[in-house]
Amino acid sequence: MHHLTTLNLPTPPGRETDRRALVIQVGAFLASGGKITRLGHTECAPQKVSCWNTSITRQNKARREYEHRQAELAKTIADLAILQTELGPIRRTSYEIYKALKGQGSKLNSIMVEQIAAKFGIELRDDGRCRA
Repeated sequence: MHHLTTLNLPTPPGRETDRRALVIQVGAFLASGGKITRLGHTECAPQKVSCWNTSITRQNKARREYEHRQAELAKTIADLAILQTELGPIRRTSYEIYKALKGQGSKLNSIMVEQIAAKFGIELRDDGRCRA
């Protein structure tokens, strides 16, 4: 009997407390308006609709998520593109925006910043090629 004590198997008194707890939970479920449907031995629960090739929907979701993230980055780039000074607004270069985004934890380089800015029509200052 030593092996039964080391396996921590449920004992009959332990199972009885579990049964009581289950009866209490079922009672609370029914009291709150729940309904229990009993299936006969020949009935099955309805099967979920599935298909073998789900790569199409996964690709669409990934594309949508990518475009959503890119639109959020474009808003951030547009906010960082203009620096307000006492003399008036000054446009920043892609490298300056890259440095600001890097400080925020973004993993873009200046070329990606230029591409997103071009795609969303954000005007940047061009001071030659200082890329990272």
